Amino acid sequence: MQKCIPRSASGLINPLLPGLPPARVHEKPNSHVYVLDLEPNGVYLMGRCWFNNTTDWMTRCDLLEKTKFRFLDDGIPKTIPSM
Repeated sequence: MQKCIPRSASGLINPLLPGLPPARVHEKPNSHVYVLDLEPNGVYLMGRCWFNNTTDWMTRCDLLEKTKFRFLDDGIPKTIPSM
């Protein structure tokens, strides 16, 4: 049975941001997630959030990992681009 997929990109990604250790993403200004493009192989998303420059690499890695597991948990398949 397929799980319910949030109806917006923000509903999928924004809940991940406050959980980044140790509270790396600032609450203000607000974080945003945008749909950049719709293609046959998938949807291109872009997220914008504010954090300290000293943690940029760790924040990126944590967010990618949390996004991957969120997609897996919600039954959203990762597509492989076709040539």
